[in-house]
Amino acid sequence: MIKFFSFGSAFGLPSPSPFCMKLEIWMKMAGIEYRVKERKDPTKGPKGKLPFIKHGGVVLADSDIIMDYLCQCFEVEMDRNLDSHQRAMGYAISKMLEDHLYWAMLYSRWVDRQNWKAMRTHFMGHMPLPVRRIMAELVRLKVKKDLYSQGMGRHSAQDVYWAAKRDLRSVSTLLGDSPYLFGTEPCSYDAVVYAFITNIIDCELESPLKEFGRSHDNLVDYCQRMHARYYGGAEVVAVDDASQAA
Repeated sequence: MIKFFSFGSAFGLPSPSPFCMKLEIWMKMAGIEYRVKERKDPTKGPKGKLPFIKHGGVVLADSDIIMDYLCQCFEVEMDRNLDSHQRAMGYAISKMLEDHLYWAMLYSRWVDRQNWKAMRTHFMGHMPLPVRRIMAELVRLKVKKDLYSQGMGRHSAQDVYWAAKRDLRSVSTLLGDSPYLFGTEPCSYDAVVYAFITNIIDCELESPLKEFGRSHDNLVDYCQRMHARYYGGAEVVAVDDASQAA
């Protein structure tokens, strides 16, 4: 059994982390059994982030590295029906979302004032008040530094959202009228696309990105279709073992 370390559900989402959702949906697609171990503090992971897994004596972080490992362990060939062009397109779309749209989403949650308080309450609300305030400011400062180093944080809010809207528009255009990214059945790249799009348009937090994304009917329908397929009625055992030895 795979032990899957992830954030718990939040803001109306199975996970507020698109990377955690990506891996979970991928494991559902692959038919791999797993048990969720909820974590609030990602810094305790092997690379200081979530998700990570434990499989026997193996501990791995980073969703792509984990999926590659699981493919080898369980002989998963999920995208066998995709041609080389589709695989290349899927990879390019994934990296656009993971390495560009993600940073705008991070900005909308941790820097934008309308969402900052909700993030602080959810992730630090369990801490004593003085510690909560200090930790919240430290985390927000780190996010701002990361955004600045990456480049997104050097822009105005208007420019950040303008750039991210192009990503959403591109996904909507590429998806078109198809039920899934490359036809009538989902592939591994749908796990990435759904995880990121739903974390914007189905999140309870408001932002210009959410408003723009929800104006595209095919994105809304796509997220509803994916949610019904992978979360509608599927039961996952979640164990909050923060106080237990993993």
